[in-house]
Amino acid sequence: MQDLDVSWKAHLALNVTQICHCLKITKGEISLFLTGHDRSILFLENDYLPDENLQVAPAKFSRNLFDDAFEISTFIDDNALSYDLIEADHLQDAQYCLYQVNWHLPDEYNLLKQGVVGDVYIEDARVKLNLHGIAKPLEKSHNRLLQERCDAQFGGDRCNIDMGLAVYHKSGQVSLLKTSHSFEIELPSGVEMGYFDGGSLEWQSGENTDLGVEKLRIARQYKLSDTIHSITLHSTMKHPIALEDELKLIVGCDKSFATCRDKFANSVEFRGFDQMPGKDFKFTYPQRISPENFE
Repeated sequence: MQDLDVSWKAHLALNVTQICHCLKITKGEISLFLTGHDRSILFLENDYLPDENLQVAPAKFSRNLFDDAFEISTFIDDNALSYDLIEADHLQDAQYCLYQVNWHLPDEYNLLKQGVVGDVYIEDARVKLNLHGIAKPLEKSHNRLLQERCDAQFGGDRCNIDMGLAVYHKSGQVSLLKTSHSFEIELPSGVEMGYFDGGSLEWQSGENTDLGVEKLRIARQYKLSDTIHSITLHSTMKHPIALEDELKLIVGCDKSFATCRDKFANSVEFRGFDQMPGKDFKFTYPQRISPENFE
């Protein structure tokens, strides 16, 4: 439990309190000082500007390093959290301190939380900041991790696969409807079964053309004939699929060495450690010999 200052505890014991939030955000040479009070406050030798639209989600003090993230939001304002500041990336990963302050006597205060700013969102002219505890930076990976699968971005510079090549995407049209997330498609001759498993789909015509590729992952591509394939998606379509809707299938990668070698002939660029012992090796242990073993 937090040890509160005597003067702060005395203020909390009053029938009527005069408490507001004060938020300090610092990154590089830029510092922001905001308060939810209706007028500016001189607090810890800094002027905190009033922001009556500042909303702070419930937060509690914790001495441990558990990251109990919470959110604050306010309207975008040219005098404080402006579009220019957001676009210049001066908020994400910034340091913050959140105080509870007696606005009548600012010498009475309580440090509620401190840590780093996480994701920044803009929604209906409001900016939302996810605030994390001081241990959040410890979760970041530094240098390479010892892992079996490849850690390169598929199609990126470290992968060296040119996704613009025709072999990695095929276009066709829906020939038969099955469910809201499965259908048959007519593709050019020669496409192998399972080649697009784990890949993505992009609609070229029809009601679903406004959907992002990231949401349209292919679970299974089953070859029915030389040109007809059955496609099953991971998620249901937002809009109905219609016959003759045109689409493009884009190949995916499961980051395994076998896929890199056999599917893409790219084993020389593999960015994993495929020789790492598997679970069977890690969890084996000597077995006690009992008479039953000899029966």
